[in-house]
Amino acid sequence: MRMLRIFRLAKALRVLRLISMIKPLRVLLKSLASTMGTLGWCLLMFAVILFLFSLVFVLRVANYFRDSGDDLNPAEVSRLMAAYGSVSRTMLTAWSDSYAALVVMIGQSITRRWSQQDF
Repeated sequence: MRMLRIFRLAKALRVLRLISMIKPLRVLLKSLASTMGTLGWCLLMFAVILFLFSLVFVLRVANYFRDSGDDLNPAEVSRLMAAYGSVSRTMLTAWSDSYAALVVMIGQSITRRWSQQDF
């Protein structure tokens, strides 16, 4: 049993040695690894900005509820609470809306390119 494990390890090491012989792949992986810190800071900055906008949205919805009083439609209240009931829920809503907008823009760009091509 122990010999089988050693053979498997040797096989894995051979594959790693083969990958390390491919210099462009090594350079690419090294550059990706070196940008992880910058990516982390970008994601943190995005989260802070998203948090601040979400806080503003929650405060605006709370002011809307306070100013409207009893004149609110219960369906509208439940819809607003589902999307903007808390800061974390608002962050999720804002992120999903921005992601959906990005997907739509990419889809429109691809469709535009396909429609301009002659087949």
